[in-house]
Amino acid sequence: LTSLAKKHDMNVHMDGARFANALISLNCSPADMTWKAGVDVLCLGASKNGALAAEAVIFFNKELAKDFEYRRKRAGHLLSKGRLLGAQFCGWLEQNHWLDLAIQSNAQAHKLAQSIQSSCYSELAWPEQKANFGNEVFAFIDNAKIKELRNAGAVFYEWPKRFLPTKDRSDATLVRLVVSFNTSDSELTQFENVLHSSK
Repeated sequence: LTSLAKKHDMNVHMDGARFANALISLNCSPADMTWKAGVDVLCLGASKNGALAAEAVIFFNKELAKDFEYRRKRAGHLLSKGRLLGAQFCGWLEQNHWLDLAIQSNAQAHKLAQSIQSSCYSELAWPEQKANFGNEVFAFIDNAKIKELRNAGAVFYEWPKRFLPTKDRSDATLVRLVVSFNTSDSELTQFENVLHSSK
């Protein structure tokens, strides 16, 4: 994608909302995922990995940073006392805490994927990626089982049909399940118990 963009004199922006999760999943360096791959600007998101509304914009192409402070304010993204939110990055990055959080959430997603794969009521949307999905799991779950899960308190989103993978099933719905660094084993067990139960 970056090669195609450069071929057409376009700059490349990376949405890094789950950057840490992808980094752990791919087992590479931040440089390999960004400027070495042709990324010009990275929005490094900490909000989905333990922080409160903290995002950092990193310019690998320094020319693109010109007037950024003005454009940020003009677009309504300048928060009063924003430095208090930004200060979270000190603790978030220190001693690779951000990576520890991502390792934890990816591990919980892996457990969830294994549970989905072992149930006769569900299957992973992309089984070949079951060990490489960050903290999100996409799965087909039987429609009746979806109702049971929601009645038991599970919260997840149905994924739009236009984003369906290679198949469409009338008896099941594609859903997106997201875990975080603080998703507990007991929560996963509760989900699994309902998912595997027969009525």
